[in-house]
Amino acid sequence: ERAIVNSMPICVNPTGGMNCYFEMPFRKHAKVTLTSEHPGFIKYIFYTFNYALTETAPAGKGLHFFLDDYQFERVWASPDRYLDLLSRFDYVIAPDFSQYGDWPGALNLYNHYRKMWCAAYWQECGIRVVPYVIYREDLAAWALDGIPANAPICMSSVSDMNKKHRVSQLREEVEYVLDTLHPSQLLWYGAAPEWLREVYAGPLIHIPPFSASIEKRIRK
Repeated sequence: ERAIVNSMPICVNPTGGMNCYFEMPFRKHAKVTLTSEHPGFIKYIFYTFNYALTETAPAGKGLHFFLDDYQFERVWASPDRYLDLLSRFDYVIAPDFSQYGDWPGALNLYNHYRKMWCAAYWQECGIRVVPYVIYREDLAAWALDGIPANAPICMSSVSDMNKKHRVSQLREEVEYVLDTLHPSQLLWYGAAPEWLREVYAGPLIHIPPFSASIEKRIRK
């Protein structure tokens, strides 16, 4: 039976991801060899890194937080510490603190609050922030609270496009958000649905998921 695990070294996520994170005891480089003992074929192994600290040319680029939450909890715990880093980028997408359908509503609301607090604080400090919108039926009572109308927004399909029961729901939710907020620009993280251009004719920026870069390297 599948069990959800949320810890620093090991994560078993509600959306299907299973990840391990261990500190590597080397100074400059290392060779990592993976051996699968699983009886089935595992197509991809993904490594997730936070590139912001090592980005040498952030001008003209945006920054997002579509990572496991533990990798950016620090921007909430120590917000002033990262202001200089964030300000080097042209824009920053509000942090994607997880909100899952099988989580208690209070926890999802708390993560919505943290997302909005960070976004508001960064804006006060002169950072250009793009709100990240998560909208579902279970979040409808407050999902759009604090999101400005007639401004750029970001949405994502990463956790929905591989679930058949969510594809039609996603379109309805996106249409509701667009009809309510009338965004001046839409940033879309993950695979863009075929119907996206049917519901939004404005400026659209597609942000490929991190997994796309890994797949590209594997094909080479």
